[in-house]
Amino acid sequence: MRRRLVFAMLLAACDGSSENGTPIDAAHIDAALGSPDAAVPLICDPVSGGGCGQGQKCTMVRTGTIQQPWTVGCDEQPGNLAEGDSNCFTGAGAPDLCGPGLWCFAGYQVDGRYCRQLCHADSDCPAHADRCLTYVATSPATGMCAMDCTPFANACPYPSNCSEIIPDADRSTFWVGCHQTGSTGVGQPCVGVSECVANAYCWGGLCRALCDAQHGCSVGTTCDSIDGLANAGGICR
Repeated sequence: MRRRLVFAMLLAACDGSSENGTPIDAAHIDAALGSPDAAVPLICDPVSGGGCGQGQKCTMVRTGTIQQPWTVGCDEQPGNLAEGDSNCFTGAGAPDLCGPGLWCFAGYQVDGRYCRQLCHADSDCPAHADRCLTYVATSPATGMCAMDCTPFANACPYPSNCSEIIPDADRSTFWVGCHQTGSTGVGQPCVGVSECVANAYCWGGLCRALCDAQHGCSVGTTCDSIDGLANAGGICR
């Protein structure tokens, strides 16, 4: 939950930087997430597999801080489960059972705890989970592979909805993922992405309706397109 709250707050920080009807593009990613030059250098690489000793793997490790609870580092590799395998959790603070380049994670969207591919870019991800969801601000950025979706297509598993707007790991565009559907209506104050009703997203502290070429905005608002979303998709502001 903390990661998604951070994304909502970061994106909200650049909410006022475009006027209604103008694209929300890659410049907004830099405005929200900061310069990539400020990122933490990698001490090992979970994608290439380099940097760790024998019997270890490069993966996500806890930092002990609330502000950024995870970073990339070396940890024990007691197991060798494959990407997509479940039953990888061995206990809080203990190394997981996933093989090299994988991380046992639970809590993102509506899926459970299983071994997920770590990545720096979309090209590092398998075809069934083809987006790299940035998780920590290393250089290059590191995240885990996740599936995207198309708003209004109702392709997400119940009770989730395709309306979480996420910056792409390459800092060039945005994409949309599934998240739990909330009960806060359009135009009402919000903090987390899971607070808003279906087909709405928490942006700039308010639940805002999603829109595209086939789904217009209500009177008094304009569809601001977001670079990377299909069908000229965006949010109503």
